[in-house]
Amino acid sequence: MNKKLIIILLILVVISLTALVWVVLRAPSTLTPINSGVPGGNGFPVGDLNPPDASSIQPGALTSDGNEESLFTNPSTNSRLQPLTNQLVADFWLSSTTAYFITRRSAEIFSVPLEGGEETASTTVTQPQTGSNLITTPDGIEILVGNKTVFTSPFKSWQFSLTNPNTLLAYTSPTQGAQGTALVVNTKTNAAKRVLGGLNGLSAAMSPDGQNIIYSSIGANGLELNLLNLTNNQVSPLPLRTLAEKCTFDSKNLVYCAVPRSQSFVGYPDTWYRGEVRSSDQIWAANTQTLETKLVFEGLLGNEEFDIIKPLVTSNNKWLIFMTKGNWRAWKFDLQEDLPVASTTTPAP
Repeated sequence: MNKKLIIILLILVVISLTALVWVVLRAPSTLTPINSGVPGGNGFPVGDLNPPDASSIQPGALTSDGNEESLFTNPSTNSRLQPLTNQLVADFWLSSTTAYFITRRSAEIFSVPLEGGEETASTTVTQPQTGSNLITTPDGIEILVGNKTVFTSPFKSWQFSLTNPNTLLAYTSPTQGAQGTALVVNTKTNAAKRVLGGLNGLSAAMSPDGQNIIYSSIGANGLELNLLNLTNNQVSPLPLRTLAEKCTFDSKNLVYCAVPRSQSFVGYPDTWYRGEVRSSDQIWAANTQTLETKLVFEGLLGNEEFDIIKPLVTSNNKWLIFMTKGNWRAWKFDLQEDLPVASTTTPAP
């Protein structure tokens, strides 16, 4: 092949490549949104320079300048559920008619009437002592009620609650990979009775009268929820699947539980504790005597979903107060209206 022919071929190759590049650049983009398969994902492929419209940003997030966006999108859509406050909440406690809360950002204490009224800063109110405290020692832990040590253990990972002045519930911190134990401690005599044990991922909550314990654990069928009657030691399975710490008792043989709408519990409870997964909860009520369950709240408010923590019922059984994990909001739910009768079964798996 002579030099002239080689030059001609090279010129043709360069012209062809130039034409191909021009066609590609002139062609319209074929990128289309994809479904990431992840709840809350924006559905846009990597490299797309067009972000979702600003109106699709979920309320409750922080803007780029650190200011809070409004979480409460049309709360009037469910008259039974109302925000307790517009402030971020670190903790709260209750009387029968008033809620007190500590703000997450400034650690100020506010009070707000549950029946309606403005919240006010409480300069003379202090957070009440729960009556029980955990102290870490070189030899383990001690749990004190008042100034009295009622329980000691060489193991340091315990959860506990003073159910009433005479009864303390303590259980080992839940994890899927270890069997847990739950104890009931008589705070007058310091006598501790083992009521649950050998259960992976065990967490528990006790009724105010100290007669019932609701507990969750990881069994052969995954996450399970059971009711233990301490008067006869009878265990009754409940047709709900959730963590026991999402449950709370009233004083009328009812227990209220926040139940995830999605019944997939891979890695629970550890993945939920670590914040790797969030739940979108409904609220269900269960009768501790008949074991009947009823759906109380669907768990949706506009586009807002609820990963519920710290549920508490007021002493007059009028209000269910709870916080939502991650955005640290507090809500109140009216329990006085009739419970719906149409839904009497557990959420579908």
